[in-house]
Amino acid sequence: MSRRVAAVTSTRADFGLMRRAFEAIDADPDLELALIVTGTHLSPEHGSTVEEIRASGLPIAREVPVKLESDSGAGTARTAGRTTAALADALEATAPDVVMLLGDRYEMHAAGVAATAIRLPLVHLCGGETTAGAVDQVWRNSLTKMAHRHLVATSEYADNVRSMGEAAERVEVVGTPGLDAIAALPPADRAALVEALGIDLAAPVAMITFHPPTTLLPGEPAAAEQLEEFLEGLRRVEATYVITGSNADAGGAEATAALTSFAAESPERRVEVASLGSERYLQLMGLAQAMAGNSSSGLIEAASFELPVVNVGSRQRGRIAPPNVIAAAADAGSVEEALRSALDPAFREDLRGIENPYGDGRTAARVVAALKALTLGPELLVKV
Repeated sequence: MSRRVAAVTSTRADFGLMRRAFEAIDADPDLELALIVTGTHLSPEHGSTVEEIRASGLPIAREVPVKLESDSGAGTARTAGRTTAALADALEATAPDVVMLLGDRYEMHAAGVAATAIRLPLVHLCGGETTAGAVDQVWRNSLTKMAHRHLVATSEYADNVRSMGEAAERVEVVGTPGLDAIAALPPADRAALVEALGIDLAAPVAMITFHPPTTLLPGEPAAAEQLEEFLEGLRRVEATYVITGSNADAGGAEATAALTSFAAESPERRVEVASLGSERYLQLMGLAQAMAGNSSSGLIEAASFELPVVNVGSRQRGRIAPPNVIAAAADAGSVEEALRSALDPAFREDLRGIENPYGDGRTAARVVAALKALTLGPELLVKV
């Protein structure tokens, strides 16, 4: 009898990261994938990315729409509460043998709360990471304490999980799942990308993603001020900017509106899209000359393309930064200087042959093996 694995996906980012692992689980005769789709996947304002999941052919067990509340911390809390209740219903109806969750979003935390209350075994991917400028760190660490098995990206992150009191035998280094998609990425069709974006990808091309920092460090300016400084830095550097909308964190709608206005200032050289789709996003990484903003993809996936990255502010502070990453403060001068350095051909030449510290692109197979090897029963649920 196959083992049913309920996996929750709530954003364009986590589906892109997990797709190859989902496909590997679905293809294994000893496992049964039950995808639970929620969050911004079902939001037209965020690109209705559920269509990408439907087109993939992966089995969707439940689509769980949850009204996204106001663009504030209190709104996020209310959305998280409704998400917990809705996912409890979905998990109860799906009746999985094990629940698998990635990372650090409040939607994933809601799923963890529901799974814990139902007493379902929980496998957590990408714990132990640090993001000082994002409240995601709280969700991630809380999920670590809920989880019964930890599949982490690096040995450093494994040490972090063990330092939180998790038993060594429950922790395994498997790499970051998103790198598997890069290993299987079809060649980029530049003409198709140009047609889809509606803009000529004249060099230099810079990918832009900025999410509002949800934890401000002492002395840091407000999130809106950081974004305006970031955009002013970009204005000072002539480039083709391909901009993706912000996420559903507190302040996300305001950030997306500012990014949209920035794109409209120069429509012949700037374009903003709610979502590129996971494959096009990676293909554009292969064509671009730089990336700037504060997305985790700049620290994790970009190194596999030897792509220079300007990481702005503190949102990702604490994550392992490969040598392609240039740190910049959230002020216009620092952003301008860092982006000019990133676009310098000599800098990119120095990146030739760098290794990505987050894995080797073979994480999906390790995830499948871990799920199959998991010994289910009361002992798994008891953590001492």
